[in-house]
Amino acid sequence: MRNLIVDFNNTVHRARAGFQRGEHSITYTFMLMLKKMVTTFKPDRVYVVKEGKAKARRELFSEYKATRTSAGDDFWRQHSNILDLIEHLPVHIIRHPERECDDTIAHICRVLNADEECVIISSDSDFTQLLTRGEDRIKLYNPIKEAYVEAP
Repeated sequence: MRNLIVDFNNTVHRARAGFQRGEHSITYTFMLMLKKMVTTFKPDRVYVVKEGKAKARRELFSEYKATRTSAGDDFWRQHSNILDLIEHLPVHIIRHPERECDDTIAHICRVLNADEECVIISSDSDFTQLLTRGEDRIKLYNPIKEAYVEAP
């Protein structure tokens, strides 16, 4: 069984950098990207994983990601619209309220689908830590480079 695991925030931010005309440009670009992922990888199951609040990391280091600025009202409106749309698709939308997306994706790969192929779609290099040389059950695909990331 092949699982496609989409880093939602990474993908929606990449969609923001794409086609920029009209009031639904991010939504349109995201949906095109999702369609391409499904068409390319032909998964049996799709997870779209959202970011949680990183409670444990903030308790350890209060300044964790404290300097990040908001992407703006238009971005968040379309972010919400995308989630409304994909609720009607055959995908699993996952978010742990106290864990970051990379922690949740690691759990999906290593625990929920421990014996299945998992293809993670993200340009975030944090996922490299899930890769093991000589094992190809967990794969990381960088959609910017349009290539799989090699295990360290």
